Amino acid sequence: MRLRAQSIGGGMRWKTPEQGTATSVLVATSPLLDGIGGRYFEDCNEAAPNEPGSCSGVAP
Repeated sequence: MRLRAQSIGGGMRWKTPEQGTATSVLVATSPLLDGIGGRYFEDCNEAAPNEPGSCSGVAP
């Protein structure tokens, strides 16, 4: 698993292992997501469409 760096105030901040696994744990254990598949999640939320020049989101 690759941990993504986040830009904070012009500097880079890396996720801790706990932060990096939080979304996987949430998606695997949340009863709110039972029966839901085929979606992309990041940072404990369903990913929005990618904006050009952004490092987050899901491609159309």
